[in-house]
Amino acid sequence: MKIVEIGLAVVWDAGRILVTRRPENVHLGGLWEFPGGKREADETIEVCAIRELQEEVGLVGTPDAVIARITHRYPDRTLELVAVGCSLQSGRENAACREVTELRWIEPLDSAKHTFPAANSELWPHVIAWAQNKMEATP
Repeated sequence: MKIVEIGLAVVWDAGRILVTRRPENVHLGGLWEFPGGKREADETIEVCAIRELQEEVGLVGTPDAVIARITHRYPDRTLELVAVGCSLQSGRENAACREVTELRWIEPLDSAKHTFPAANSELWPHVIAWAQNKMEATP
């Protein structure tokens, strides 16, 4: 089975992280996730995450670091998800004409209040640790 590499933008801004809701009519519809998508052959995973962030919600970010890399097997596919920590640079959130139905800025520890696909759920402990480091580094 082919492994699909997915770049996920974990966007940090003022102590919160951006999550988006998938449309109901797609695979894993209605669940929350980090903005992201398939890496194209000519791009790094960091470039992929930033491109997907802009395509999906209209925001421009700068990649800071790879937070985590996990492999998750679904019955019909295997995904390698790479969470890329990003800083917000510019743009205005716009879910209305993008690939998501809703977006929210949440505090990292509030992730349990949202339902995520299993693969995204596996990333949250890494994301929370990264966010805690960001908070400690903020004066």
